[in-house]
Amino acid sequence: MLEKLKNEREKIKNEIEKLINRYDPKYVLSYIAFLYHFDSNDYSKVTYLLREKPILQFLSGVYLKNNNYLIKKPNLKKIYRLIQLTSKYLDLFVFSKYLETESIPTHHIELLKQINPEIYQFQLEDFIDNVFLKLDPFFINKFGFSINDAIDFGKKIIKKIEEKFNDKKEQNLQVTLEDICKIFTLKKDEFNFEGIKDINKLEKYFEFFSCEFGENKNYNSPLDENIIFRKPLIHLKDDEYLCLLPENLIFRFPEIFEYILNNEKTNQTKVWQQYKRIKSLYVEEKVYEFFSRIFPKKNMYRNLKYEKDYEVDLLILFDNKILIVESKSGILTKKALKGNEQRLKTDLKKLTEEAFRQGKRVIEYIKSSKSATFIRKSGKKLQIESSNYSSFYVINVTLETLMNLATNLKELQKFGLFSENEFPWSVYLFDLDIITRHVEYPSIFIHYLKERLKAQKENIFQSFDELSFFAWYLEKGNFQVETLKNYEKPDSIILHSWIDIFDDYYLNGGPPPRLKIENEILKIIKALENVGTFGFSDAISMLLKFDNSTRNKIIEYMNEKISKTKTDHKRHNFLIINKDLGVGFLFVSQYGKQELRERLYYYSNLLKYKYQVKKWIAFGKDVTDKKEYINEFVYLNYPWEYNYELEKTCENILHLSKQ
Repeated sequence: MLEKLKNEREKIKNEIEKLINRYDPKYVLSYIAFLYHFDSNDYSKVTYLLREKPILQFLSGVYLKNNNYLIKKPNLKKIYRLIQLTSKYLDLFVFSKYLETESIPTHHIELLKQINPEIYQFQLEDFIDNVFLKLDPFFINKFGFSINDAIDFGKKIIKKIEEKFNDKKEQNLQVTLEDICKIFTLKKDEFNFEGIKDINKLEKYFEFFSCEFGENKNYNSPLDENIIFRKPLIHLKDDEYLCLLPENLIFRFPEIFEYILNNEKTNQTKVWQQYKRIKSLYVEEKVYEFFSRIFPKKNMYRNLKYEKDYEVDLLILFDNKILIVESKSGILTKKALKGNEQRLKTDLKKLTEEAFRQGKRVIEYIKSSKSATFIRKSGKKLQIESSNYSSFYVINVTLETLMNLATNLKELQKFGLFSENEFPWSVYLFDLDIITRHVEYPSIFIHYLKERLKAQKENIFQSFDELSFFAWYLEKGNFQVETLKNYEKPDSIILHSWIDIFDDYYLNGGPPPRLKIENEILKIIKALENVGTFGFSDAISMLLKFDNSTRNKIIEYMNEKISKTKTDHKRHNFLIINKDLGVGFLFVSQYGKQELRERLYYYSNLLKYKYQVKKWIAFGKDVTDKKEYINEFVYLNYPWEYNYELEKTCENILHLSKQ
């Protein structure tokens, strides 16, 4: 079957190359670029294909192999034929590669990276400003223009292409192939009046970022190095250039810069060492910045040392939980992305499993003693009492977008990684940036983390990015999977296009994505975090596990009991038992705070035994307090068993308090 697929694949590729040889590349590629960038019919089959597969990118690479094409103008039917053939070729390429290897197919990742930048422009600009600009002297000395010049020229080219398109659109005339070709064709003198003072720099920029037909002669597969990504400007003749993928002048800049540093890397020069250090520090700084949006800085500890000079990048202490965060600034090598199993295993071990091992070592150290000692950079000691913490989470933040290699870590067990069936939460740095912008309270983040790790183990949800998982959570509030008609769980749920809510917000000014939850529940969460009694985050997680119907009942009954207490100054309560979750819920309202916590505690214990549930949540409200939605709470979590002594104690205390 594999040989048959390969033969079919190569047959289609030969047909593609024959078609290409017959027609002028500037017309063929310009029209495809026009559909790719400007076709407003997002539901058309052709537009969908171009935006889901690297068709334009592949055809550009194939065209750049030779320099002896005919100048014949194609008709649209031939161009559409070329698009369909390339789509079929890419499908066969992916499928045959999948059958070729028993390991995880990374070729799909590399192909997706060719279409979609995994970063928003404001994030990219921050990355460039704080990493690459620090190497500006090296760049200027080597190429004659600065990094800021490169970004500025790139933006001007994008703007120029958009202006040309808008001019044609405003004329409201039928757009011909000649017109479309002019949209993507540039001349250096077009920028003479664009505020560019140093034309010499512009000349050097065009020279550096342009390629020639014939320069991509070794390009034979979609995974081969494609010159169009390093040099997005195609030199046509004299002073004319074709720019089919103008966004690559901006979004591919980090990749282009790393390519420039290849020599420095080979020779391990000071510039390369400086770059590695800057990049690593950037990741650590950003991880701290992003988490500090959620957690109080007083709960966060950076660059700690402990026994035998081990280090931990970041510890976050919150309630009875510890988050251990390890950052990795390395990348997947080209060999790994092309499917070299040993190289992929080595890379992933460094980027994911190593971080998890480091985190596990911290957990074991804390658990092994009553009081674990960590040393800060200042030399001050941080003492952690192990008895105060019941839950530990390892978070692995990477600068490389690992796509489905990170979102489905269970799959890496094929390589012998994560053999203990335990996983960290592995997240791309810039996905973490977005997630932390849309989490309102630390306890909600903790709940997401718990749900996400549970989904990781079940391995039903599939996605190439973490933001799709987060978008699902914002909509659903969990990763519970509904059973099918035969009472079995589905084999997989593909989170296709869930990321669109973030694109809509960051690219189109849509509404900010947020957790779909009742405002009163958010007030309860805020109140519980303010009360700060040990275990409050567990109580919040349990509250978030309730479905909307139960939460709405809680809100309704709470308001009803509070209103009654305000009127008659008497104590009122209600309870809800959820047998599916094995949890009971109690609410008590009273006038004044006296004995409120004690009453909640003993009443909860009594009811817990009575209803034989494992977990119990109780909220108490002093109606004289106008600020807080809740004043006290109790959370009990242990298996039910009959205890005569406790039952009698609870009854006696509650009886005395009534008197």
